[in-house]
Amino acid sequence: MQRLLYHILPLLLTLISVSACSSDDTPDAPPPAEAGVSRTVLVYMIANNNLGSHYNSDNSDISEMLTGVKGGRLNGGRLLVYHNRPNRNGGTSNPPQLLDITEKGMKELKTYTDADGICSVSPERFRQVIADMKSIAPADEYALVLWGHGNGWIINPSDIKARSFGPDGSTWISLPAMARALEGERFAFIYFDCCLMGNIEPLYEMRRLTDIIVASPTQLGIDGMPYDMNVPLFFAEEPDLVQAAKNTFDSYRSFQNQMCVVDTRHLDDLAAASRDIFRTLAAYPAAADVDRLQKLGQYKVMYQSYTIAHDMDQYMEMLCTAAGRTDLLEEWRQILDSTVIYKASTETSIDYPGIPITRYCGLGSYVIREAGDITFREYDTLAWWKDVVSAAPAYSAK
Repeated sequence: MQRLLYHILPLLLTLISVSACSSDDTPDAPPPAEAGVSRTVLVYMIANNNLGSHYNSDNSDISEMLTGVKGGRLNGGRLLVYHNRPNRNGGTSNPPQLLDITEKGMKELKTYTDADGICSVSPERFRQVIADMKSIAPADEYALVLWGHGNGWIINPSDIKARSFGPDGSTWISLPAMARALEGERFAFIYFDCCLMGNIEPLYEMRRLTDIIVASPTQLGIDGMPYDMNVPLFFAEEPDLVQAAKNTFDSYRSFQNQMCVVDTRHLDDLAAASRDIFRTLAAYPAAADVDRLQKLGQYKVMYQSYTIAHDMDQYMEMLCTAAGRTDLLEEWRQILDSTVIYKASTETSIDYPGIPITRYCGLGSYVIREAGDITFREYDTLAWWKDVVSAAPAYSAK
């Protein structure tokens, strides 16, 4: 017996030691990974702004998610929420959390600390949360919902604080920076539950990350999408993004809006066809012609408003008509039909009250009227400008 204890006692002490060392309660330590699932969907929720502090939209949407997962509707998947909570009070309270939304309720998986300039819209935090998702909830595939305020491709040139997506307090992330932060990732779909992302510039910037993007080219209501209805669609064997977009559109029926679902696999072809059209542009378009284009998206700074999205089909039609190249327009429209797999619009616009929506092809596009528009809010830093629009002789003329 003494000899047996001689061999067993060191082993027991080792096991006790290992167990004690594995207990890590530090905020940034993730829990151990569980068995892999078919699909993990991450809702990246930026609520440290008026969406959370004033409207309580974050808690309302999480409540909808808890309803949406009931009855086995996760279908063997995982729904995680990175919750950038409101009222951070200088970063000392309400730290961001990673949540697991289950049929049994909401479970806190990890708490994050903001230090060394890292916040919820920093590229480092994006990468950290994606890595944690893969470690904690490994899956055959992943999907991403971006929740917060969106300003399309807009960047604030007077400050390092960009204005495309966010904000965490007063800090935003630019569209190019967000695309770079997610570079190398691959998602089953990306759903922009925020304003002004259904325009060609954001979609083209994010095209390498997924085959399907759901978005709107205009402003959306505070409530966001109906998560109780859409979550089950996200976890269907084949995610039904068209029905999810329809549900969102119908939920906003009394609130003017547009929605689209885009197959990003055709965006490179659409870019090539668009570039051929821009190569015909030898002079800036006439102001009167631009004024006749359908307005979709509006960016507001204090009391100043800027149109950042017109109907893209009508824009290409204007350019092709001026150049006498209807053949280019026909080719472009064929590719557009493959690119936009769903579109819907109300009869009037929320961004331009009283203006009817008579043209909506599913995509919006910024229109350059004069030389100053090229650098407006750093438009010339976007991939769409570099790869497509800059091909216009009018814009490169000295």
